[in-house]
Amino acid sequence: MQLTHIPLISAILGVAMTGSTMAATHTIDVGGTSSSPALTFVPSNVNIAVGDTVMFAFNGDHTASQGSSGDPCSPASPSEFDFSGNAGQNFNHTFNTAGSFNMYCKIPGHCDAGMKGVILVGQASSSSSSSSSSGTGPTMSPPPPYGSGASFLTPGAKPITLGCLLTGAAMFAIAG
Repeated sequence: MQLTHIPLISAILGVAMTGSTMAATHTIDVGGTSSSPALTFVPSNVNIAVGDTVMFAFNGDHTASQGSSGDPCSPASPSEFDFSGNAGQNFNHTFNTAGSFNMYCKIPGHCDAGMKGVILVGQASSSSSSSSSSGTGPTMSPPPPYGSGASFLTPGAKPITLGCLLTGAAMFAIAG
């Protein structure tokens, strides 16, 4: 193999490898958390990319069902997801289509009590806008305290994958 083909091959491998590993998993607590009411989804509104997965983590006897666009407390037809679970169970769903997906708990009275939310797929969130409300430009948050276990990645940022690192190392080794 000639060295002139290495950058092209590396670029193709890098794109192929990063394309398959860029999806993220987002957790939605079904039935609240220890610091939130039991009849909630936490968070209740989620903005994800096409291809991302939502893990519905159940904290009680509930459902995580897709609600219709006209009435978020009635079932969508057809439905992308409809999970019934108990405390400790997790269910995953990968969203491969852009759009707005209502979610609610089908147990009678739960949705009317506020157990509903929205999953926005492939859409910009008004809360993640890059400009501040005063229009002065981007806003920045301070980094989390050392030792807090928090990530330095900004919301929506994708970490460098092992595939990218291995491709770069291979390029370096072959070119060297």
